[in-house]
Amino acid sequence: MKLVKDKEATANQIAPQPVVEKGGQHPMKSALRGTDFAGGEALLKPPAAVQQKAGPAPAAATAPKDSAPQLPDNVDLQAVRMGFQIPGNKTFAENWKYSARTKSPTHIGMEVTPAGLSLWTSPGLYFDVQWPAQNMNMYGAGVDFKTGKPHADFRVVPGLGEGFLDYTATGAKTVTDLLAKAIAGTPMAQPGYNPMADKNITQTLAKIKANFDKMPVVAGGEKVAPKEVSKPSIGATLAMKTPFLKTGGGAGVSIPGGGTFDVNIQGSGDLGSILAAGGAPQAAAMAAGIDSISVRSGSMTLVRENGKPIAKLNDVTVRRGGAVTLGSFELLGGLGAGAGLESLIRLVGILAATQGQGIGGAMAADNAIRNGGADAQIVKGLSRSMIESGLSDAVRSLLTENRNAVPGMDLALVFGL
Repeated sequence: MKLVKDKEATANQIAPQPVVEKGGQHPMKSALRGTDFAGGEALLKPPAAVQQKAGPAPAAATAPKDSAPQLPDNVDLQAVRMGFQIPGNKTFAENWKYSARTKSPTHIGMEVTPAGLSLWTSPGLYFDVQWPAQNMNMYGAGVDFKTGKPHADFRVVPGLGEGFLDYTATGAKTVTDLLAKAIAGTPMAQPGYNPMADKNITQTLAKIKANFDKMPVVAGGEKVAPKEVSKPSIGATLAMKTPFLKTGGGAGVSIPGGGTFDVNIQGSGDLGSILAAGGAPQAAAMAAGIDSISVRSGSMTLVRENGKPIAKLNDVTVRRGGAVTLGSFELLGGLGAGAGLESLIRLVGILAATQGQGIGGAMAADNAIRNGGADAQIVKGLSRSMIESGLSDAVRSLLTENRNAVPGMDLALVFGL
């Protein structure tokens, strides 16, 4: 990083000496003859280097700007998520009362918002309880930040031979007691806690981890090896403070101020590789084998270059290198919803036909699909390549401008944008 020159060096710079023109004429004299009073006043001011000598040094010279990645100024962070998958047939706890295990590969997810901390499993974590109690599944747990109290979601497994006593309240209390001990003594246990406003969030999380480490190990459980923790994901929900509009080549994407969108990053690696990469978030992200970013929003609109809306884009996916794939969309104009770029192009052509472009609009759209490389016009002034290019450029720009929106990651660097 290039640093500003230090205060003393800046203050002691020497003003450049004037050069005398041929014949002894001073250049300042010639300049003053052809200017008004304001211009002459400006010419007679000492050079900037000399002015600095008499006054205080610039703020940048004494306080270099922090180069650490910060959340972009034009977005609000509303939620952070992470998840991973663990194998089936893994027992986490077992005693004479119950056995807790996964019956099939299970996704574990976590989300933090200003409202609370949520944990969930899909499918539910299975509790095989000693008869006559009913077996049950745990689908989730968390902490309500408004009250500072934990909660858990246990449900009985119906069926013949499953017992008749409902112990879901006992199961929920066991988990909520564990969470209460984990957050004890941290700001998270105080009613009204907001993690997005916690300036010491790292210390808060470290304290929670320390509390977990002090708890006795549950007997009878199998260890899940780091290599068995797979398919890592991380994401965030963001709200635009100011409108976003990026167009180029005839088409683009618009998100209004206040519009929200979800960024979800999916990896194909495992925890073993991530741990081997060390503690740096960026290195861990690369080791996670991240291969796609999905952007989902109810506020994202495909527009023509003049800003006229074409379709509401529900989700798009960005692959490594920046290639964009369109997921589902809703065409503006009453022709309904669809999936995929080809479907969008066909429907735009049909819309053109219904709005006075005649059958030619629909035929152009169909030709653009059938001919592959052909760049037939779909409607007047809009072709397939314009939609593809405008969509790709806009989504890449959205991620690049908000490259630090997901804490700990540089989206542009991870994807080579």
